[in-house]
Amino acid sequence: MSDTLGGGVQLQTGCQAPKKKQSKSLAARGPTALPKNRGTGFEGWLKFPMVTIVAVDPGAKFSCTDPLGEYYAEPPLAPDEFKEESELYHPSVSFDRSVELRDLASCSEERLLMGVDVVDNFLRYIQIHDVCPEYETDVRQARVVCDRAKTELMSCRYAQTAMPGQFNIACVKLFYNEPTHKAFNDGLDPLDKVPKDCDAEAIFQTTVALQPRLAGNKTIEMSKDVKSIHILTTREIDLEISGLVLPSDETVQRYSAAGSPRCPILPAGVVVAKHHNIDEGYANQPRPSAVELAGRGNEAFFLDRELMALLCPGTKLRVVVHELNCDLNFISTVKDVHPSFYTFLPQELMMEWKEPRENDREAPSVDNPDAEDEAVQKMADEEKD
Repeated sequence: MSDTLGGGVQLQTGCQAPKKKQSKSLAARGPTALPKNRGTGFEGWLKFPMVTIVAVDPGAKFSCTDPLGEYYAEPPLAPDEFKEESELYHPSVSFDRSVELRDLASCSEERLLMGVDVVDNFLRYIQIHDVCPEYETDVRQARVVCDRAKTELMSCRYAQTAMPGQFNIACVKLFYNEPTHKAFNDGLDPLDKVPKDCDAEAIFQTTVALQPRLAGNKTIEMSKDVKSIHILTTREIDLEISGLVLPSDETVQRYSAAGSPRCPILPAGVVVAKHHNIDEGYANQPRPSAVELAGRGNEAFFLDRELMALLCPGTKLRVVVHELNCDLNFISTVKDVHPSFYTFLPQELMMEWKEPRENDREAPSVDNPDAEDEAVQKMADEEKD
């Protein structure tokens, strides 16, 4: 005898019996639905080191029998099905959970592209299966960023090591002669990048003569006697590239004719940039407003054509800029190069975070605000003894 009456009322309690969930057919679930015997489609993602708490061998490859690759589908995917699923939705990635994409960029292009593919394939899965249709526009834009990341991340890496280029290095050799300038370069000497056979004066005069629109009459006139030119101000500033003016074919030919086999002069273009603030998450730091940044105007400087190919509008730069008394700027050091889509994430402040350890040292307080200094001095005295 059934325990329920008509209308789904339970005999024991007199309450409405819970409705049974009827399973939908594959056709009713939609054209993008996965067959139930294929799992949910997310089984492979559960094995990534970023969501595990055990140590991972960076050189190890995951497989369908690996304990980190445990399946949560019922029934589980067969090895052949899992391989097909992996090839379709995500590559086989094996990197430590503490590694981020920016670190991969400094390692190899292959690993960088693999890291970008992880994100792009996950977003593609969300698109195909209509996981969150209300965010379809955001997902599409995120995939566009992934496409740009494949080229911009490595280009930024190459640009940071190759910049500031031949013209700026020539300016360093000619005008960088004050010890105080080294303080703006974190103690590094830009003169170390200057080749021994570099004819700095010829490079400077040729570029100024072939680029009169940026150089101006005053610079062209003063370039005839480079000893009359000196640095007026030195600044460390953040910039966002707004325009790139490449040299014309005729100008490139004139550069080639002006150089020599021993010291060829590389064609230089003009980089136009606006002032920007590269956020790093430090608290209690003065941050200029958008109105203040716009009021500072634009900056323009020469850069080798080969290096300009690595940059694009929107690229962020942190550079040390020197202003000459001939109304011309040059760059001595490039400290940071970020892609056009760079956005500071607060969770980056947790990188290299360590668990706090017990410390019996007294903390600064209202009663003893110098406790920290006293403890440091005590440690220094103990080391001397």
